[in-house]
Amino acid sequence: MKLNINNNWIKKFNSPFFICGPCSVDKKKYFFNTIKKLYNYNIKIFRAGIWKPRTFPNLFEGIGEKGLKWIKYIKNKYKNIYFAVEVANKKHIKLCIKYNIDILWIGARTTSNPFLMEKISKILKNTKKIILIKNTMHNEINLLFGAIQRLNLNNINNIGIIHRGCYNYNNNIDYRNFIEWNIYEKIKKFNSKIPIILDPSHIAGKKKYIYKIIKKSLIFNYQGYMIESHIKPSKALTDNLQQIKPKLINKYINFILKNKLKYLKKNNKLKIQRLKIEEIDKKILLSIYNRNKISLKIKKIKNKNNIKIHQKERFKILLNKYKKLAKKFKLSVKYILKIFNIIHKISINIQNK
Repeated sequence: MKLNINNNWIKKFNSPFFICGPCSVDKKKYFFNTIKKLYNYNIKIFRAGIWKPRTFPNLFEGIGEKGLKWIKYIKNKYKNIYFAVEVANKKHIKLCIKYNIDILWIGARTTSNPFLMEKISKILKNTKKIILIKNTMHNEINLLFGAIQRLNLNNINNIGIIHRGCYNYNNNIDYRNFIEWNIYEKIKKFNSKIPIILDPSHIAGKKKYIYKIIKKSLIFNYQGYMIESHIKPSKALTDNLQQIKPKLINKYINFILKNKLKYLKKNNKLKIQRLKIEEIDKKILLSIYNRNKISLKIKKIKNKNNIKIHQKERFKILLNKYKKLAKKFKLSVKYILKIFNIIHKISINIQNK
């Protein structure tokens, strides 16, 4: 499908542009003070979570329409500023239109649901507002592309993508989400006109990793950054571990502005591929870690039932499976068998302890 993407909307902002603000609007004084501080640091686009999709019930799910009234007041107080709000249904959209919210974004959970995307696209039909869409929680890139196509089929052209990483199925590694740098390249291949915004807050999950992710991102040409900020992160009702104070936002923005062109001038093709390898290696290590945990469970079962630790026939069956898989993926059988012999020895050692 040929897309009609209008990326002229980014021209009204600096390059790169920054969307900063709280994960969710909670207390009035915190919200107002956060925006005031960010505005003093020359931030012109603010994010504000009004409705929050929570994994479990009975948690804070956003302040609702009251927060939109606060945004209206702030927009009257500070001139030439813009607000971005996440929407997931007709009520959200209608209220955002009522309060003249400039930018609407579609969250990762919503992007992954074609039924919801179809409804939202029809509700937003012909809108000239800027619509930002987050990649799905899992790396299902076609769901993201399908969501963009649905928007475009309803004459929605002012589109951008927020790269927020993908679900990390084990919390024992550093970041909250896998970065999945390959998403950037896949989007550019899909349609080079769509602006891409990096969300280091959701990738990091913890404030101490945000700078590291920003630094790595400079070899790509992200048109914008969405970074969560709260005047008192420890008091935030959602994602308090990944929100940073406005002062730190200013520091990171200055770093990006100072270094972006310098990084882009370099030949980064090799660095980009190395970043991808690092991420794959991290997943390999995570898989070994999870495998070792299962080995411990097997040890308990074998000890309880008086079963011999080393099962030769079982290992032979597994090696034959790995041989077939190695051939299927055109890998060196010798190399793969060496790897699995080492992994097997580790498992036996764990069970023998």
